Amino acid sequence: MTARSDRKSDRELLLKVIDSLHVSKSNLRRDPCGDWNIVGRCGHISTDGSGNLHIYLLLETKRRWEITKRNLSFAAVMQDGDAEGVLKMSELPSAAQAAALRKALGLRKVSPLTEGQRTVLRRFSFDRDKTALSGQIIAVTGGGGYPPSQEVRRHAPPLAPEKSRADGQVGRAGSQSFSSQSYRHLHQKRNGG
Repeated sequence: MTARSDRKSDRELLLKVIDSLHVSKSNLRRDPCGDWNIVGRCGHISTDGSGNLHIYLLLETKRRWEITKRNLSFAAVMQDGDAEGVLKMSELPSAAQAAALRKALGLRKVSPLTEGQRTVLRRFSFDRDKTALSGQIIAVTGGGGYPPSQEVRRHAPPLAPEKSRADGQVGRAGSQSFSSQSYRHLHQKRNGG
């Protein structure tokens, strides 16, 4: 690989490969050098800037590598190690080749969304610009069978630092431990008992 500042063409080519492999776009990642790769469990696919695809595979055993080379005979072997190697392709994979590549690289096939699924998702109208709720504690009042004056904390408050108590045990200052008795007490209180 040569050091280049423009990697946009590599990304576009790898996006086409992702479409032909029918895998998730989340498999497209940058390596520490900033080059785009399609990353699987057993290897990755990268480009050389001139439209060629390089498939790096790292397998458990020599036998598995030999079997995989035979299954991927449509790609030329560039480097042949004991249990790893690099294969080269100069064109996008066909459907049968894509299935063999997915299996060799450990990539999961993604099913395309049906029109019905798209309609359901549109109904929710997920917006990317919505921000998450701020704050550590979310209080719910008056719902779920609790009296309106009682708050239910979904996130625990920050704990106070540990201090030694007069009886010699170490505990958290100002905090109550929620034992099964505490839960029973709350349950009885909620149900009026």
